Amino acid sequence: MTDTDALHAYVHRRDPDAFAHLVQTYQGLVYSACRRQLDDPADIDDAVQATFITLAEQAQTIRTSVG
Repeated sequence: MTDTDALHAYVHRRDPDAFAHLVQTYQGLVYSACRRQLDDPADIDDAVQATFITLAEQAQTIRTSVG
């Protein structure tokens, strides 16, 4: 499943497996970005969680382009 496919499946069918794919794919990147900005491990975890909550709530606003 590509990221575009996963995003489409989540937006149109609220497919939990598609959302899990996105989280699994990007959690390391998001965690690293949060760790560079924050010192407290609890704050880092909260920021990562907030990022994916925002994705869940705003997924329909993300534009994708097919190469």
